[in-house]
Amino acid sequence: MPQRYGLLLRAVLCNHDFMVNDTDFSGANLRVSLEAVAHNFSVMRQHVVPARLAAVVKQNALGLGYSYIVPTLYAAGCRHFYVADALEGKALYESLPQEHEKITIFPLISGPVTQESVDFWKKYSIQPVLSAKKNIIDYLRVAQGPVCVRVNVGHNMVGVEIEDVLGMVSALEKVSGLTILGHLPNISDPQDTANHVFLKSFLRIKDFLPQATYSLCSSAGALLGADFALDEVRCGVGLFGSLTARNTHMALPLERKLIFPFCLNARIVGLRDVKKGESMGYGHKPVLHNTQAMILGCGYANGLPVNKARNNESLQKDVVFNVKGTLCPVVQQSVGMYLSAIDVPDFGKFSVNENVTLIETLEDAKRLYTVEGSSLSTTILRMSGAHLVFV
Repeated sequence: MPQRYGLLLRAVLCNHDFMVNDTDFSGANLRVSLEAVAHNFSVMRQHVVPARLAAVVKQNALGLGYSYIVPTLYAAGCRHFYVADALEGKALYESLPQEHEKITIFPLISGPVTQESVDFWKKYSIQPVLSAKKNIIDYLRVAQGPVCVRVNVGHNMVGVEIEDVLGMVSALEKVSGLTILGHLPNISDPQDTANHVFLKSFLRIKDFLPQATYSLCSSAGALLGADFALDEVRCGVGLFGSLTARNTHMALPLERKLIFPFCLNARIVGLRDVKKGESMGYGHKPVLHNTQAMILGCGYANGLPVNKARNNESLQKDVVFNVKGTLCPVVQQSVGMYLSAIDVPDFGKFSVNENVTLIETLEDAKRLYTVEGSSLSTTILRMSGAHLVFV
């Protein structure tokens, strides 16, 4: 694998990727280790054997782009991918190596069933995920290829009711390449006894359609064992070094084998002494105490929180970054789209134009998103707004 791919600048309006070989022109950049992503896929795949491991790369691989993430996963052995919709499926397919083995793409939102959509799915190796009874009936009428039926297993967002699936057994048993997909509503808590109730309900279908492939669990489901892994585990944030399980005692042994692939860096654009009571940033709100503010070329477009940073006075004590071994709080009202400030104890350690690291471990990321009450996926999506450096 090449040691450096360079800087990927995403020009959305022009629909082009531009390559720059240095980060000297960036305010913030996110380094992404493709080797770590491949390693994490391999670790998770080994853990769920004999089930297969599919990669969940919705939202353009959490904003990181299919052009690097998908070839990396393919080279690591991934042949099954989940995306948000069929257009993402097309983009994923087009990012594969020109010569590639058979792969399957599952778009979680597949849209209405027409002859046009069936032709589209076939062209891009898409196996549609059908979540409504009407769409299943339409598909069985106009197509004969593989299909994925999503059932409601307590999630109550999307999915066909299990009784409706059982009522279509005579038609579904004729489908070659049938996948039955479910989603446990509280999979992040391995000790939730409701998971076993939902599993039992889900497996009622298997009694009537034993030839199908069954998929119920995401990354955290790998902790639940073979009973839950079934035929396939869908790995999302596990690819990026986390299992998002509430029971950390169960998660840590596996999570420690994973590698956090990100490093968020920001350029120092200024060092300012701001006195207590003086305003800083938007809103003309005073700082709470004398502040040595290190101004960074990094804002909410690059991964920093914004709403609480402007409105919650306690946030200054809570959201902190480990900068050169010192925990430095975000100056609460300073976070803009591409600029922000953190309070540092000693200007002597820093200089204007220097690049500093804000996030480089999973613990750094957790320090941010647990305060926000969000998730690693949300944090990655925001961090991908920084210029991307793939290594």
